[in-house]
Amino acid sequence: MEEQQKSKVFVLALLGTIVLIMVLISVIWSSIQDSSSSNYEVKREETKVTNTAPVYKDAPDVILKDKFDRIVTLKGAQPTGRYYYFWATWCTVCQQQNPQVFAAYQKYGANIDFYSINLTDTEDANLLKKYVEDKPFPFSMLFDATGQVAKAYGVKATPTQVFISKSGKIIDLTYGLEADELDERLAGLLSQP
Repeated sequence: MEEQQKSKVFVLALLGTIVLIMVLISVIWSSIQDSSSSNYEVKREETKVTNTAPVYKDAPDVILKDKFDRIVTLKGAQPTGRYYYFWATWCTVCQQQNPQVFAAYQKYGANIDFYSINLTDTEDANLLKKYVEDKPFPFSMLFDATGQVAKAYGVKATPTQVFISKSGKIIDLTYGLEADELDERLAGLLSQP
């Protein structure tokens, strides 16, 4: 009888160990899945993060290639304010917001320089090329092939929008603005020195 008790205890201990191992595997697998998903895209309800860049600090220099493979350099004071729109083809929020950004360009493009900065280091090259051909932006499109510009600006999600004054200072950095919020920020940028 004692042998049968030991056998039952052993089986229960073995089952408990198996269950514990399965739980650990599940937790580890979930963690791997979370970390392998995009580091940039956020859900719509999480897009109200603001001021993650050093606001009112000098904007980091931007030296990137455009869609014609020309080097574009943006630094320091400029005759107009600047609006940087960090995005990616795989970003569903970007796809939803592109029309709003294009409309804002129609309204403010004469007084503010608009730059689309693609997170090229996160893209499939063929998909990006096709996207650029099929859905061109109405303003300058730059490609951050190494992710260094996104890193310098503290981009943690897409779309990220950066507002830079004529004097070259970061006025605001935010994620996923609604059309009225974007309009408000761009109107405010016009009044910045």
